[in-house]
Amino acid sequence: MKCIKKDKEIRRVSNEDAETMVADGWSYCPKAEWKALRKPKEEPAAEDKPKKGKRGKKRSDSPRNSKYAQKKQRRERKESFEKTSEEPEPRQQNVLEILDELDD
Repeated sequence: MKCIKKDKEIRRVSNEDAETMVADGWSYCPKAEWKALRKPKEEPAAEDKPKKGKRGKKRSDSPRNSKYAQKKQRRERKESFEKTSEEPEPRQQNVLEILDELDD
């Protein structure tokens, strides 16, 4: 397949057709020109589309969704979990004492 051009008209044709058309006054042109005519660029309005981050996910301007805020929430959850799990329940304490006695 070849791209050929005459004036402002660009066509994509087979190699055999391109040879005959070039002999009739057409000229070869880059495929990029053909693609540019085929898919014109339309600039979307900035307000229509939400902004996206590096990985294509929607970004929120809200500070609650920032990475720092999420990291802070995880740290707080971890700290609260550690505080509750520091003191064993009475039943756990009995089991631990029994295990210690068996080890002796």
